[in-house]
Amino acid sequence: MVGTCRMGWFFGGLFAAMIGLFADGVAAADFSDSSFAMNESSYGVPMTITNFTMPGFLVLSAVPHTALPMTRGRLAVMVQVSAVNYFQVSPEVESYLAATRGDVPRALTPEDVDYIVHLPEGQGFYIDGEIHFANVFLVYGVTDTIDVALRLSAADYTGGYMDDLIYGFHDTCGIGQQGRQYVPDDQFQYVFGANGDLFTSCLDEPDSNGLLDPQIFFRFAFPWHDSPWSASMAVGVKPPINGSDNLISTERWDFGVFTALQRRWNRHTFVLNAALVYPGKIIAEDRDDASYNRPLMPSVNLSWLYRFKRWRPGEFFAQAMYAEHPLRELVKSEFTDFDFQLTIGIKWHTPQGVFSFGFTENLFNMDNTPDFGLHISWDAYF
Repeated sequence: MVGTCRMGWFFGGLFAAMIGLFADGVAAADFSDSSFAMNESSYGVPMTITNFTMPGFLVLSAVPHTALPMTRGRLAVMVQVSAVNYFQVSPEVESYLAATRGDVPRALTPEDVDYIVHLPEGQGFYIDGEIHFANVFLVYGVTDTIDVALRLSAADYTGGYMDDLIYGFHDTCGIGQQGRQYVPDDQFQYVFGANGDLFTSCLDEPDSNGLLDPQIFFRFAFPWHDSPWSASMAVGVKPPINGSDNLISTERWDFGVFTALQRRWNRHTFVLNAALVYPGKIIAEDRDDASYNRPLMPSVNLSWLYRFKRWRPGEFFAQAMYAEHPLRELVKSEFTDFDFQLTIGIKWHTPQGVFSFGFTENLFNMDNTPDFGLHISWDAYF
């Protein structure tokens, strides 16, 4: 019921946006060949929204990206801040919270952790918190078809401000709270275990705010001149240089292969991104023996961007991500099932750069993707 209601609200809003686009002139849009190069236009570039699944954001990112090359000597600078709210508990943990809290919200204790990790496999998970991210993405054109990119990210785990907002929205809409009412607002706690094994947990506010591991990419764009189609391939690596805290670094190298296929018209752009990432390690309590086979992590991102006809500097975008959960081989549960997140928003193009605003929602699985995320970014091309 919760998922159905939330999907109804989200798809209802998306449908309303489609009607607005139609009124803006979609029916009369010019679909003639329009093969832009990055040095001619910044339209049709997806917002770099990563997989915010816990703990997927610590792994080498498979963010949506354009297939167009930067061309020799050009530089793109992308700065993005995000606030992402999490609340994922199993039905068994929710029932336990209801039985032990009543009308008095109370944070988890070591006794609660012991109960949760001794639940049967697939039931022992609890995540409650809000994380603030800051990302800087630099892309430089080495040649007309080869780019290098550096992604720097930082995370802050202290406090938050969206719990009360989300609680009020659920209450007004008649959506179940999934146990939010039994714990205090604006805290950060998580527990993950099975059959008595504790894989990872945090009861006190983390003191590990700071830089995450950097990520480096090398990309080749296929020289399809005079074509509305563009394609690229890239390899990426994430070196573990930022300490041994499992909220900052996975302590291992990650490697990945990334592809992009793009089709541009005069006002419409579709971008398909596919990636395959090998994560060296996921969580600090991760097992190094044969009982846990770390998975290859495939993911797909599909982006649609529409340039408004009357509101000329504006651009609407919708981006859908479907990915394997990084812990799927550790425990089989709703928490480690496939991730699906949808981001929609608006981009505004100015002489000072491109300003973007978007929000991310979980749809089909409420137990493993963020409850809600807000994103603001600024992109500039030199």
